[in-house]
Amino acid sequence: MRGTTPDERAQAYARWQNGGADGWQTDASWSPTPGSVAVHHPNGIGGAIIPDSPRAPEAPGSAVDFIITAAREYGPDLTIVPTGAMTTMATVFRNAPDLKDSGVNVTLMGGALTLPGNVSPAAEANISQDPEAADYLFKCGARTTMIGLDVTHQTALTREKAHEWASLGTPAGDFLVTMTDYYIDFYLKNQPEIRGCGLHDPLAVAAALDPSLVTTFGFNLQVDLEGPFRGRTIGDRSRLQDFDKHTQVALGVDVSEFLDRFMARVTAAARG
Repeated sequence: MRGTTPDERAQAYARWQNGGADGWQTDASWSPTPGSVAVHHPNGIGGAIIPDSPRAPEAPGSAVDFIITAAREYGPDLTIVPTGAMTTMATVFRNAPDLKDSGVNVTLMGGALTLPGNVSPAAEANISQDPEAADYLFKCGARTTMIGLDVTHQTALTREKAHEWASLGTPAGDFLVTMTDYYIDFYLKNQPEIRGCGLHDPLAVAAALDPSLVTTFGFNLQVDLEGPFRGRTIGDRSRLQDFDKHTQVALGVDVSEFLDRFMARVTAAARG
């Protein structure tokens, strides 16, 4: 959110909610944060080297407009899995409020309700990238499912399991080992109790495809926007007594079933 002080951010957020275009700064150059580099390596994939894709780049266009068009065409048959900042999804629902009741499925990876954060004592990484956007998404009336650290840290990939891909003798298998080794090393240094690396985005995708993998708790959430808890996902006290709960928060997961499916599918793809 544009602004460096709490008042500046709050004013920009209010203007954006009312249709203004100046909420998010779009003219700044992008670079990965030091935290992202530490977790994922400067090249984003653990230092693994892969050939350039033969696929041509997509034509320039607006992600927000693309999602709005797809949502209006497919309705409840469309599932969206945001796995980074919630900026795009917040803008989708601000620009097209009719989509809140369209049946579109939004299963997001981010947040934590029962655990500390992973970039601060309160904030999870994806939510911390744009707390205002996540706050808007949770409050705007859209139906969401939150796959947060509460469940992704239960589904750790151990080094022993990851190294099964080395036996495939394929470039894809070698790539997976190199990439996950770096990620697991970071976890063992900083969160050794996980005993591997969290499978954050894979679990969000799996839960979107098969919601029975997780058990959820219906809740109306907000995101703290200022102070030491900036980025924390927590219950919205103003909506605690509302009968309608807009977010399903995953608190339980069938760990063995998910890990079995994950290893089977990724191994089959890596085998070629």
